[in-house]
Parts: sequence; structure tokens; C-alpha cells
Amino acid sequence: MTRPSPAADDQRIALIQKHAIRAFRAAGVDGPVVPDPGDALNTSIRSTAGAEYGLANLTLTCLSLPRWRWRRQIRNHVASIVAGTADQQPFDLTDPEIRVGLRSRLMPENGLPWNLDYARRIAPGLLEVLCVDLPATVGFVSDESIAGHDAEALFALGRSQLQFERIDAREEIAPGLTALVGESFFVASRVLDPRFMAAELEGAPRGVAFFAPGRSELFIAPISGAESVEPITALARLASRLDPASRPGSLSGALYFTDGTQFQRISDVGEDGELAVIADGPFLDAINA
Repeated sequence: MTRPSPAADDQRIALIQKHAIRAFRAAGVDGPVVPDPGDALNTSIRSTAGAEYGLANLTLTCLSLPRWRWRRQIRNHVASIVAGTADQQPFDLTDPEIRVGLRSRLMPENGLPWNLDYARRIAPGLLEVLCVDLPATVGFVSDESIAGHDAEALFALGRSQLQFERIDAREEIAPGLTALVGESFFVASRVLDPRFMAAELEGAPRGVAFFAPGRSELFIAPISGAESVEPITALARLASRLDPASRPGSLSGALYFTDGTQFQRISDVGEDGELAVIADGPFLDAINA
């Protein structure tokens, strides 16, 4: 997202962040506001438990919108982030009951309220982290909990146990374009699930393109040579219409490709503000195969 002219937008930035801080307070985030003396955009707000919520992306989004849309944008953004993140937990990862709830989860690269050093960047804009699916909430596994454990084995277990997360509905919404939705926080994360991907790749051995605007929805288009153009175009049109900030557990407005082993971002926003599909690398190879 293009950064505005600081001199021209100082007052708007201050007003947006004032509304944002008020919304975070209303959502129960009652820790200190942390300004960046060198850059007003980098202001953040902390919870008393130590979670830190940066305001830069939200501020930039609001600056691109008319003022009358700011409050709704801020309200939706704050609700989705706070509802989607429980405090980090000092989980005992040797406890069988905790291990049963371990899940891998997709998170936006700039959307973590904590600095999780163990997080994996699977593609530009997307991280893989570990959570524990608890009866009342979803807890994020902390760096402290990971220390001394085999992180590779924990991620493998977290990915494998995504198979237990329910997808409530699956529907073809356009030729070759399928929507998957559910109440689970891990519907979008199912692209990390080996069994799920094996089933998807039976009908699309070259891979799939996907769009995951929020944690509980996933849109998939199979890659099958020249026939892929229509569903991928439909996927891009959908992504241009859906604002991730308005979705519960906001994830990404980008399109991605995966063949079950690697992930690639395959879209960007052009100078005209329109979403453009980028065909190169493994994605291009899959289309041309």
C-alpha cells in the first residue's frame, strides 16, 4: 500500500489513530499507547498481557477511503483482530491434552500482535504459527513454549491435526471456483493440511490457486493448463471485491499458488489500484505443464 505524504496527512493520521485507539479500548485492549517519535504511522497499542497491535496498516487503509467510511473500517478491523487473537499461553507442549489441540494457523505477516520468532514465512504476506484450539478460545503458542522442543515436529503435528477442523459448507460459486466456509478459526489454514491438500490435488495435480480473506473462508481454483484462466480470473475478481479488513480474522487480499509443498504469491496491486495476477515461477510452470 502506498504511503501518503506525511506533511499533507498528519492531521488525518492523528484522527484515524484517535478513533482506532478508542475502538481498541472498547474491545478491552487497555494497555499503553506506544508512539514512534520518528514516524506517526508506527504507533501501536498494547494489552496489559503484552500483545501489541500496530496501527500502520489500518491507518494506511483508512487514508485510502473517504472519511465517512473510517469508523466502520476501524470497527470491523479491531473486532476481527481482537476476536481472532487470544493471549500467548505458556503451554506445556509435552502435555497430551495440549498436544491434541495443537494446530498450525495462517496469519498475516503484519498482523501478529506479538513477535513470534519461531513463526514461518510461507510466502510474502503470510506466516504459519502454532496455536492450541481450546474450548473457549484459541491460544497462540509463545516462543517460550517452543524453546527446547523440535519445532519441525510440532509444525508437522499442527498441520496434521488441521484435519479435525470442520468445513461447514463447500460450494462451486463459479466454473472451477470453489468456496469453503465454516465456523472454525482454521478453515483458511487447511491449505497447510497434508490430507486436505492431497484430496484437492487428486483433481488438480499441478496445484491450486487460492484466496483467503479471513480465517474461516477459503476460495480455491484448480490449475489445469489453459483451462485455469477462467477460474483464476474469477478468483481475482472476487479478491478485488472482498475487503479482508471486513472479514473475521482478516488474512490477505492477495492470491496464492500451492502445489502442496511450496507457496507462492501470484498477485499484486497495480498503479491503477486493480489486482493483477502475476504468472511466473512455479505458478507459470504449473499453468504451462
